[in-house]
Amino acid sequence: MNEVMSTISETLKTISRDIVNNGKGRGSQYGMHGFIAEIAECDIGNAREQIEGKAPIYEWINDNGPEDLRRGATLIQQKFVNSGGYLSLQSIRMHLKDYPDFPDKGGIYQIPEDHYEKIKWLLSISEQEANKMSTSADDFSLKQWREVHNFLKVEIFRWIK
Repeated sequence: MNEVMSTISETLKTISRDIVNNGKGRGSQYGMHGFIAEIAECDIGNAREQIEGKAPIYEWINDNGPEDLRRGATLIQQKFVNSGGYLSLQSIRMHLKDYPDFPDKGGIYQIPEDHYEKIKWLLSISEQEANKMSTSADDFSLKQWREVHNFLKVEIFRWIK
């Protein structure tokens, strides 16, 4: 249990030292939460492994490269972007533009659960139903329905051969 508490303590120190209190706040006030999420995902995941008597499996990459972290051999890019009502999809699209082979190398994208649930809901709606939705609201708007469906048509299907 001491090992677990040490992992959590180091996590809090890293967040405070390297993200929040580095003189300007890494990622600014709008992006800082993403860096905190990366560290938390790794270290809480490793603490869970340690509780079960297993070796840590997460590694925080921290180099602003194609992946944010690794879980074993799995490359993970986290996208926790709430602006514009894009449910993190716009950020994934931008990442794919910079790193088009990321999925081919086994990379996966991780988004907040609430974004995932909204995307699933928007996928369940027919175009006819979607055309009755608001065109401007951030929650469940026609704009979001179009974004989700367009993203899947353009980005996802390019890997299905």
